[in-house]
Amino acid sequence: MDSYASGTCFFLSETTLQGIIRGVSGSLCPIDPFGVQPEAGYSLTSFGRSLLIEVFGAGSDRVIESLEASIGPILFHRGKETARSGLFRECRQRNAMVVAAESCTGGMLGELLSEEPGSSDVFWGSYVTYANKAKEMMLGVPRETIETAGAVSRETVLAMSQAALERSTAEVACAISGVAGPAGGSEKKPVGTVWIAVTGRGCGNHARKFVFPGNRPDVRGAACDMAMLMLTALLMEEEWLDSWTNWQYIYC
Repeated sequence: MDSYASGTCFFLSETTLQGIIRGVSGSLCPIDPFGVQPEAGYSLTSFGRSLLIEVFGAGSDRVIESLEASIGPILFHRGKETARSGLFRECRQRNAMVVAAESCTGGMLGELLSEEPGSSDVFWGSYVTYANKAKEMMLGVPRETIETAGAVSRETVLAMSQAALERSTAEVACAISGVAGPAGGSEKKPVGTVWIAVTGRGCGNHARKFVFPGNRPDVRGAACDMAMLMLTALLMEEEWLDSWTNWQYIYC
């Protein structure tokens, strides 16, 4: 009988996750590390934008399965994992490579993807197109698209992602464009607004808007993590990207 299971939840608050745990597990309670250890319970450990949940006692695996079903496989992964390790796992299982087109992250995603030793079998490269003119010249994003929809828009990131894929031999691509702050925000596009698109060969194009909290490093880091999670979902099951179940609890 299973007595331990774990999972990693991304972009959910601890309060939200605790509420979901109560809903799927009934009487399961958090464990007090300084108190008497119960036969069953759970603990939460925060790692930046993710929460590691460890469940102890009989039926722990069923709790993790229920959490995955409730939260959705984009924002919940089994075991202890990072956004990058999940993406690398799925890429290596499929012999797939990733190409990125970055604006507000300015190469940060490329740095994260190339940081791990041996990443050359996963990371194809990144187009850093910070200025609008760079988007036009390096990726061929139509000027009319940027002028009409704006640099931070669904239309622009979809064009960036598709162009990056076409200009590479990678299997999947992502694009990020946003307002990282502290200046540059507006009523319609406040600081923290980020559009992320993912595209794959033989797949559709998917884009989603987020409003990430925090300062400039927080927004840029969150954008990179979310792009990696969306790429992982594209590789695993494309339809997840359009499922409400996978986004209902997110805090951004």
